[in-house]
Amino acid sequence: MSIFEYISVTIAIVLGLAIARLLTAFGELIIHRKRVTFHWVPLTWAITLFLLIYVLWWQFFSVGAALDEWAFLDFLSAAVVTLPLYLASMLFLPRHFDTPEISLYDNFIRNGKWGVGAYLVFFVLAVPVNARLWDTPVISMNTLQILIAIGTLLGVILSRSAGGIAMWTCGFVVIQLISFFYVIFPAY
Repeated sequence: MSIFEYISVTIAIVLGLAIARLLTAFGELIIHRKRVTFHWVPLTWAITLFLLIYVLWWQFFSVGAALDEWAFLDFLSAAVVTLPLYLASMLFLPRHFDTPEISLYDNFIRNGKWGVGAYLVFFVLAVPVNARLWDTPVISMNTLQILIAIGTLLGVILSRSAGGIAMWTCGFVVIQLISFFYVIFPAY
């Protein structure tokens, strides 16, 4: 076994737990659908997180093939950048369904904005991690996309109105879709 295969287990555990958390929440929403007041904003954040986790997982395979030797800092960078994504997976959708009424939007205002904050930490960490693991120049289109994403995340966190949150959420989705196509399609 190569060192990357050992390292990838840690990454896979954290990302796998985040995916399991999101899938469990989606299942709970379906089971308790009669008591749930659905709203597109928290569902959009959960879906974009789900997609981002898969894209990140895919990207880690390319870095595993590119790096012949892994330093502890490489491992630490790869492991730490995944932690905010797991935290976000815990916050976007409700964890408990024991109340008579469940409002996805109210849960998002209470907890989901913290998930957006975790997303923000991920993107802040992404710049140095991309430079370290993928040799991405700090001044690049990738960093510009990250900075725009950080701006939209700050917009959501600082918004006090539903319209502002909706607008910044849409902006984030557009940036992420552009990023996904920029990352995924060139890999084929």
